[in-house]
Amino acid sequence: MIGALRRFKLTLIVGCFTIVAMLSELGARDVFPAWVGVAVALFPVVLFALTKPGESPLRVVRVAHLIASIWYLVLASALLIAFGSRGASVELAICAIGAAVGAIPCGTVLYQTAVDRYLPSDDSNGDRR
Repeated sequence: MIGALRRFKLTLIVGCFTIVAMLSELGARDVFPAWVGVAVALFPVVLFALTKPGESPLRVVRVAHLIASIWYLVLASALLIAFGSRGASVELAICAIGAAVGAIPCGTVLYQTAVDRYLPSDDSNGDRR
């Protein structure tokens, strides 16, 4: 699973930059500064990057990755709904594809957490699958 986290960071980054593009296109810069939109969009990537198995306690890593995944999925879904309410277009399709790419690691984290196989517990010897 740790190797999968490394591979999935790029997909999450693509998704987060898609969120930045949607915020920009929806005119969010009129509501708050651009740096706030970038910070909100990149929050999941930052949580994934700063909490790594082996560097932080596994319980903290699990909770941080779960929060990042939920944050991303809720934000991407809300923005796609807002974007879609403006009418179907090529931009919506491109944003939906970008958001889906970013949802891959988040969906993986949520699924693995739901079946209790995300990361080994702190007291195990790592043999748990």
